[in-house]
Amino acid sequence: NAHSGFSLDYLFEYAIQENSGENPVDYRANYRHLELSFGYRGASLVLGQEVLGADGAGMFVSPLGNLHDFQGWADQAVNSSLGNINGGIKDQYLGLAYACTELFSVSLNYHDYRSDQALAGNSDIGSEWGLVARSELNEYNILFKYADYSADNVGEDTKRLWLQLGLDF
Repeated sequence: NAHSGFSLDYLFEYAIQENSGENPVDYRANYRHLELSFGYRGASLVLGQEVLGADGAGMFVSPLGNLHDFQGWADQAVNSSLGNINGGIKDQYLGLAYACTELFSVSLNYHDYRSDQALAGNSDIGSEWGLVARSELNEYNILFKYADYSADNVGEDTKRLWLQLGLDF
């Protein structure tokens, strides 16, 4: 109902990647992304899961993907820019956002990272909290972003902070 202020959105993506040609690694890995988003009068809740699969020695790779946006802002799962790590990565996430005004918004998110294929019996990769605040004033915009990654078996404990100023013309 357009007058209630309530919205419901969804996302579903699926892809298969496999070796071809002279690739010495024989593999077939999949990618899937499911997301549900609920909104009500400027507030939103997002629940999702994104999986970059693995198959033995092979893994779903995305060398042209924006790793910062998809595998965490602390950039701990970059694996030489392949977009995946040995054993694959399963990102289960929750996000809360609120548009305080047309010119100011904040969001908080949590990611739990696990292996798609548990290596050595341990599937915990790590977890990350993120916070973003955005504001606009005339042609200027400002972004504050914070990430706090807690490593289990991949990367290292990392805290990162960004302050970005922009000008639209």
